[in-house]
Amino acid sequence: MEKTHTLSLNDRKVLEITGITDVGTYSEDTVEIETVNGNLIIDGEGLSITRLDVEAGILSLVGRIDSILYNEVNKQKNDKFFHKLFK
Repeated sequence: MEKTHTLSLNDRKVLEITGITDVGTYSEDTVEIETVNGNLIIDGEGLSITRLDVEAGILSLVGRIDSILYNEVNKQKNDKFFHKLFK
């Protein structure tokens, strides 16, 4: 069964995310997350992870959330690069 991905943002202060597969980097200003739908970058101030369960795919954080950005990696383009490199 494929995991689903949801975002729930309350008053730009509380963010709950499902469908996460990994947490990349984390600071009070930026959280980078891998989800089943691509990479997710959250920018803000005073960000703090209050719940993290990678096995269940759940992450909750609090703080002032300024932006939420999906940053998809073009896997096909990367595959072509490595294919040419090792050809």
